[in-house]
Amino acid sequence: EIQQFQFSAHASRESLLRYVARLAPKKVVLVHGDPPAVAWMRAQITAALPGAEVIVPTPGVEIEL
Repeated sequence: EIQQFQFSAHASRESLLRYVARLAPKKVVLVHGDPPAVAWMRAQITAALPGAEVIVPTPGVEIEL
């Protein structure tokens, strides 16, 4: 099952991370953000959810889940 979530641009990255941790998904696809912010989020999700796959696709490239 794939679900898409749209978050407020005003949410802090820490609150987004807490939300992801509560959901505990098997896969997370990060599709927006400055490269340093995406790298931080990827590292934090990987640390909080070691069994989850964190995907950061190249812009414009389709991915298969």
